[in-house]
Amino acid sequence: MTKARVNLDDLLETRERLVADIRSRLDEKAGTFLLGLHDSTPDFDAIERPQEADLPAVRWKLINLEKLKRDNLAKYAEHKAALEALIR
Repeated sequence: MTKARVNLDDLLETRERLVADIRSRLDEKAGTFLLGLHDSTPDFDAIERPQEADLPAVRWKLINLEKLKRDNLAKYAEHKAALEALIR
């Protein structure tokens, strides 16, 4: 909930700006890392953060991705397609 009303058009415009900002900052290494993360094979060396491979949040994300892949392959594929569209 918010304390102030927010116009839907403002929210949609903000979303567009955020996506454009993310796209402008993604380089090939980051894209490779994100696709690897989705496929449960993240290359932390590609983003120069090998020590972060053992973070609980990362491990939890990998567990959830494996569960999604096992339980709902269509949604898993949708997520990958959306990620690929964002990166390219």
